[in-house]
Amino acid sequence: MPWCLIVDSAQGRRRIPLSAPGTVLVGSDPACQISIDQPTLSRQHLALHLSDTRLEIEDLGSRNGSFVDNRRLEPGVAEPVQAATSIRLGDVEVRIARIDDDDATPLTPTSAPEKAAPGGSANATFASGSGDRFVRQHLPVLLNLAASRPGATAMLLAYANACAQSLPLRQLRLTGIDGGIIFDWHPDEVAGGNLVELVRDQWRWTIGTDQPLPADRLQYVAEIGAGLARLASSESQSTAKSAAAPAATRSLDAQVQRIYRRATRVADSDIHVLIRGESGTGKELLARHIHQASARRDGPFVAINCAAFSEEMLEAELFGVVRGAATGVDARAGMFERADRGTLFLDEIGDMAAAMQARILRVLQEREVLRVGGSTPVKVDVRVISATHCDIETMLADGRFRPDLIHRIADWEVELPPLRDRPSDILPLAMTFLLRSIETRGLTIRGLSRAAANALLAYEWPGNIRELEREMARVAVFLDQDSLVMSEDLRANIRSARQAGDSKRLDQQLARAERNIIAQAISRSTLYRRLRDFDLLPEGADADAPGNP
Repeated sequence: MPWCLIVDSAQGRRRIPLSAPGTVLVGSDPACQISIDQPTLSRQHLALHLSDTRLEIEDLGSRNGSFVDNRRLEPGVAEPVQAATSIRLGDVEVRIARIDDDDATPLTPTSAPEKAAPGGSANATFASGSGDRFVRQHLPVLLNLAASRPGATAMLLAYANACAQSLPLRQLRLTGIDGGIIFDWHPDEVAGGNLVELVRDQWRWTIGTDQPLPADRLQYVAEIGAGLARLASSESQSTAKSAAAPAATRSLDAQVQRIYRRATRVADSDIHVLIRGESGTGKELLARHIHQASARRDGPFVAINCAAFSEEMLEAELFGVVRGAATGVDARAGMFERADRGTLFLDEIGDMAAAMQARILRVLQEREVLRVGGSTPVKVDVRVISATHCDIETMLADGRFRPDLIHRIADWEVELPPLRDRPSDILPLAMTFLLRSIETRGLTIRGLSRAAANALLAYEWPGNIRELEREMARVAVFLDQDSLVMSEDLRANIRSARQAGDSKRLDQQLARAERNIIAQAISRSTLYRRLRDFDLLPEGADADAPGNP
């Protein structure tokens, strides 16, 4: 089980996994593997000696000393670390703790390398054209990541990891033209001296193999990487222009992709839309997508949360007021007038009072509004997109929602799935939100550890996309340069979800799938008949079975 050095400073929290055997130097010198810019640290302050079985710490004759439990370490003497330990280096507090193997391993977009067939060669796979595993398995994933990871550097780092794990390379180094190393992978010395350097855009690729490879294949590696970098950069620029882009156009979930394809077709018409779904599933993003894809795109998009106002205030907000309607009140246009020739988004319409529902229905029928206190109607041309998390069927049955209004607002009705039912979107969205949060600080991070990724996937996300965005924004506050987001950086309730294990989540997914299959494919009478055939009906239930006299 590897160790982790945790440094808390004014610049943020750094979690540095210590997994590779060897010696790691800690000090204020930028040349140290772990450099801490603090004046009370010596240039080379502490050495961490890591082997497969133990960790030792050694003070290197520092000026202000290294302390464990207020005891100063003797310079030049290596002491073993047995458990989690707090160490004071000058005025800096650091902590050494055990971590899971998965928390020391960055998540990469590739799976573990496949083993070569007996007697075969990895080179044969790479050079076999249609059998090229990198193109078949890894490139599609990387293309998706390019659309969810803003910034060329992050994309190239993911791409270099994929190349190192899936291609028969012995060395791969990616550097900027300025000499800054982005990725350096060389587990073994290069045999045979087959080393090629290629420059693509502002990146230099140094590629080494243990057997000769066609020059066009080596060029092919760099060309794809440069293309992905350009794609990631262009996606980053478009993200800055459109907040709706990450959730709308970048979803990897087939159901969400299908919803957006249909929404694009609906946008060409002028029918009203009702979007259903739990809070935080992206209902407003879908509404904005419909607006942007419609002929009304040049008109206003006006949104209001109907649950945020009392009935009297909501009336004034939606329909406007005339001057003198109340003491000291000036005339102002309501949301319907402001959305003229555009789109009005009525969020949480299920929380609207009955009297307000009647007024909304009249506006949709007559295409005109009457301001509060006024007598002259105002013509409006508005497309209405409504949204709710409520159970509309129950509200209709209880008389809390008007059936004639639902017929008006739901020409097309769609339900967005919760985030827990679209796991393929969790990690791309998490990286999008994380990178967006650190962008203003100019940081580069190493991404998510496997343990952190597993925790995010295991958690149920009751607050959906909105909750995930808030969590990544919170995590980003404590990150420092080159940080790896580990499970300890996540909230305790998210970490505990991972401890329940993947089997629980799999059981839940299977249960949902079975329920859907039964609901869609087996009628109630058929289900009773099957239970009766297998003698599984409880005592007394047979008399109540459908079809019995």
